Amino acid sequence: ARLTVFRGGFDAEAAQRVADAGAGTLDALVGYSLLRRGNDGRYDLHESLRQYAGEKVSADPEAAAALREAHARHYAGMLTGLRADLRAAGQVAALEQVQRELDNARLAWEWLVDRRDGQTLANCGESLYQFFSIRSRFFEGAGWFEAAAAALEGLEEARGWMAALLSRQGALQQRARLHDEALNALERARAILAEDDEPQEMAFCLIGLGGVYLRRKTFDPALKASRQAQELFERADSLDGVSYALYLQGLILDRMGDFEAAEPLVERAVSVARRSGNPRRKIAPLNLLGDLACIRGDYPAAEQIFAEVLETCRQLDDRFNLGIVVNNLATVYHLTGRYDLAEGTYRESLTIC
Repeated sequence: ARLTVFRGGFDAEAAQRVADAGAGTLDALVGYSLLRRGNDGRYDLHESLRQYAGEKVSADPEAAAALREAHARHYAGMLTGLRADLRAAGQVAALEQVQRELDNARLAWEWLVDRRDGQTLANCGESLYQFFSIRSRFFEGAGWFEAAAAALEGLEEARGWMAALLSRQGALQQRARLHDEALNALERARAILAEDDEPQEMAFCLIGLGGVYLRRKTFDPALKASRQAQELFERADSLDGVSYALYLQGLILDRMGDFEAAEPLVERAVSVARRSGNPRRKIAPLNLLGDLACIRGDYPAAEQIFAEVLETCRQLDDRFNLGIVVNNLATVYHLTGRYDLAEGTYRESLTIC
């Protein structure tokens, strides 16, 4: 009956840790056709059994709560353990693991929100933020973080954790073009972080604010925020963050029309991103570098750059940036007279979008 706590399937490790169901129990349930085992080794209950057994679990509220707690701890631990991989060479495999366990992660997150467990939410939230950001699920992710931040309102001891959640809520809202909502969340986070000594968290928040200011074409505050973020990321020895801050500065200058000043910053952003080992971090600055190559008429260089971005986007299933780079490639084909190829590529971009 304890196996009814899982959603979207589970693996043998989770069954043992959460439901105390070892290999013998699982094999027996499969043999009785009460449990399905997929080719990938994951298990799932038949729905009729889930409903029946779930009622038995619910009949003992104390036992049901303990089971939900064990489930939440297991999947929060899994997410927290993936933080480094989601920023390094193991990014693709880590993204796939989060995708497989997203239904279980959602159930765990809801439990932690109900329990107002700010520390655990903040600890595992970084992996979820990376997943929602890379997989272009901005609205969905913003909703998760908004619910979590709201649950911590009024808990003085949870202010720091709430700030981290608000920053990621705002960052996802900014990507979703919900600029008013993003600004509100990020300003609230900054006010809390101003009272703490958390340079990396403040830098992350400032990056989000810089993005909102850029969208509003308030370039001076955008540049100020991105430069402050760079200083803080450098203090925290975060190559990831430094690359992001340099890219944002280059993007702002690009939008201001100062291409000459933008390009060296973007080149530095790419270089730092490569050193960070985070495949996702190089996508945006490379894409902008390709745009700058187009502006100066170096179409072969632009095409080569966009081809690298395209490969990385497909590896990560980053649909947002994939649509952008495919459109950029189509523009290169158009500008170099390859009209049939350009038309097909523009159509591909529209399909992605």
